[in-house]
Amino acid sequence: MIQRSKTLPEKATAHGKDIAVLAVQTGRPAVDISGRMDPDGLLTWEAPPGAWRIMRFVASRSYEVAEAIDWTDDLADEFRKQHGYDPLPYLPALFDPSALDPKITGRFLYDYRKTVSDLIIEDHFRTVRDVLAKSGVRLLAEAGHGGSARVDALKALGSADIPMGEFWNHERFWVTKEAASATSSPRTPCP
Repeated sequence: MIQRSKTLPEKATAHGKDIAVLAVQTGRPAVDISGRMDPDGLLTWEAPPGAWRIMRFVASRSYEVAEAIDWTDDLADEFRKQHGYDPLPYLPALFDPSALDPKITGRFLYDYRKTVSDLIIEDHFRTVRDVLAKSGVRLLAEAGHGGSARVDALKALGSADIPMGEFWNHERFWVTKEAASATSSPRTPCP
């Protein structure tokens, strides 16, 4: 059976980049069929017997998106360096944790979130702090975030010269205590 998909609307691809096209059967490893999609978004693939779901992963160029879809051009390479395996076959777990083997899903999600956290801390907070330090300026940052953080909050706050917290999350002193804790954590000193 040949399955074909229409090209995504221009809005969906104008501000994004294709990461992978995967074929998924519940509870089984995903099959990377990215090479079966042409540059216009037409997918031609002869699916083996069974119920398959096709998942196309497109990275957005905005930080203000759903928690699970952070991506950069070097994320897959950094993930491989940190964890020793390819993240692409496990991407379905980001959107539907029941799509893959539950034993693998939990490990992958932990590894993915750790990689995202490490990249945000190193490539954003520490880089900004180091650039500012060259001009004698100190970084004051709400690096831990007061909601669904994409970072290890104490590690991120510890990357700022002056960690601070938000105050409007309706949890009395929670984020300010987090920021205060970061000042007692091991930190990377500014040069």
